[in-house]
Amino acid sequence: MSSALVARVQAQAGLVLGYLCFDGEGTRTDKQEAVKYFKLAAAATWGKESREAAQVLGWIWNTGVHYGVQEEGTVGHEVFKGHGD
Repeated sequence: MSSALVARVQAQAGLVLGYLCFDGEGTRTDKQEAVKYFKLAAAATWGKESREAAQVLGWIWNTGVHYGVQEEGTVGHEVFKGHGD
């Protein structure tokens, strides 16, 4: 399997699982787990899913929806910081 395909699947799966955990669809709401999946998707560096996951992390960080995301150096913080300049 090519590394591009692996990155694509990782980004898509991470994004979908992140939303499911964040909203509690088919599982209990678990924002910590959702952040983990969004970070996985954002780190995949592939296409729109990766960008969307990074934007969601930025939104989570900005709004304070999840305490652990407000730390400096997280993917969401870096993305949010870049959009505010």
